[in-house]
Amino acid sequence: MCTAISDFDAKPKMINVKYSWSGGPSIKQLFSLHPSIMYYTTKNPSTPEVYKKLIQSCKYFFENFPILVVGVMHENTKICVYIDCRHHTKCCINVSLNKLSTKIWVTNKLILTKDNISTFSLIFPKLFRWNNIQLIGFSDNIMFDDFKKVASFLNDIHFFGCRIISNDGSVVMLDKILEITPNIKGFCLYLH
Repeated sequence: MCTAISDFDAKPKMINVKYSWSGGPSIKQLFSLHPSIMYYTTKNPSTPEVYKKLIQSCKYFFENFPILVVGVMHENTKICVYIDCRHHTKCCINVSLNKLSTKIWVTNKLILTKDNISTFSLIFPKLFRWNNIQLIGFSDNIMFDDFKKVASFLNDIHFFGCRIISNDGSVVMLDKILEITPNIKGFCLYLH
C-alpha cells in the first residue's frame, strides 16, 4: 500500500518545551529505536562524556533530562566545569539552588565546609551523580548534627585544627566520627 505525500502532515510538529533555543523551538523527534530504549538512554547516561555527546547531538536528551556537568562544587553554591579550578581564573559561578531546575553531575568532587555543610540538605536533592564528597574544616567547629546528615556520603575528611562539637558543647571523639562514615577512604587530621 502506498501513501501519497499529501497524506502526511507537511509541517513539523512542535512540542511544548520549557527551554528556548537559539535555532527556534524543538521539533518532535522520531527515533528508529523503541521509545523505552530512548527513555532508558536518556535517564541513564554511562559517563559525563557520553551525556555531553548526547546533548550536543540532539536537544531531545537535554530537554527530557537536563543535567549540569561540573568538575567541582564548593563553598556555598559555586560550581566549576574544570576538575582543578585553581589553575583557571574566573571559572567558577554561583548558582541559586532554589532556582535551579536541573540536576548536577559532579565529576570530580563536592567540597563541604563549615559554610555549606548545613545546606547539604538543599544540595543533595540536586545531585545526579558524584565521585567524591570531601569535608574540609579549617580551625572551625562543625556541629555534630550537621555532620551526621552528610556522614554516610563522605569519601574524604580533612581537618586542619577543626573539631566536631555535639549540642552540649563537648568534642565528639574520633571513633564516633569514623563509626558513622562507612564510605570513608581518606582521613587527614592536622593539629596546630
